[in-house]
Amino acid sequence: IANAERNILIFGAEEGRAKRQNQLGLALLEGSSGFTVDTEQGLHWLKKAAEQGDHNALMNLAIILTEGSYGIKSDPMLGLKMFELYINASKLSDIEKATFLMDKSVEIYKANDTFLPQAMDAALNAYSLGVDYAPSVIFKLVLVNPPTNPKLKEVLDNSRNPFIVAAKGHAITNGLAGFTQDKNKGQEIIQAEAALNRQPSIDYVNFLNCSKKYEKPEEIESKCFSLSKFMML
Repeated sequence: IANAERNILIFGAEEGRAKRQNQLGLALLEGSSGFTVDTEQGLHWLKKAAEQGDHNALMNLAIILTEGSYGIKSDPMLGLKMFELYINASKLSDIEKATFLMDKSVEIYKANDTFLPQAMDAALNAYSLGVDYAPSVIFKLVLVNPPTNPKLKEVLDNSRNPFIVAAKGHAITNGLAGFTQDKNKGQEIIQAEAALNRQPSIDYVNFLNCSKKYEKPEEIESKCFSLSKFMML
């Protein structure tokens, strides 16, 4: 039985059937269905299936490359590209696709902080399509020192969303996202928003006031934790 299953996968894959190529790739990576683990060949067959647009292969490759599974070196950029191909082949709406990619990009960023620019791009795209919590994600990403980004600066300059305005105040205060540093102006923006009962700016001010009382990061986390939740992705 094991040999029969093994042969079905081999023959199907060699005949160019994407489903069998995906199954063979996984079997070789896992050492299942009578196969010895062969990472190189497993990845080869998954890629062959993905080249044909096989949905399962695209998802498998995306996860493997993002997480660095099976001893394969993590490649978040290529992993995200596989996720894009996977979701673009679905029947979801543009908003649903943008939401999925933003969530995946943030997930990758949380595991690899060099991925911040890609996470920000995904959040800005989601924002442009009207994803309701994209402004909150943009705000939290701005708090972690984003690179200069003309599209981000344009959004910060033109949006009246409370999260975006708070992000702009922070960016100006600290000279981020292409803004010239102006602490007074930045704090005026934050304080004005807080005076209007805009929650993101209220939380921002409360956290800063709390954190000034302590020097050690662990003390800030301990004493100001409930306030810092607004910063957590």
